[in-house]
Amino acid sequence: MNGEVLFAGYRLRAPMSVYKMTCDAATGTVIYRSKMRAGLKRNFQVMRGTKGGNRV
Repeated sequence: MNGEVLFAGYRLRAPMSVYKMTCDAATGTVIYRSKMRAGLKRNFQVMRGTKGGNRV
């Protein structure tokens, strides 16, 4: 595949769903829940917030 096709595929992919995110302001983490991942054996990903607490 050439670079243009790869870039087009990247642009068309579905973004992360806001409905699957949970923010814990006390700890500054965001939990993203999705389908079960066989390699990880879990259906969530915990992401640490930025040090300054910036929100997107």
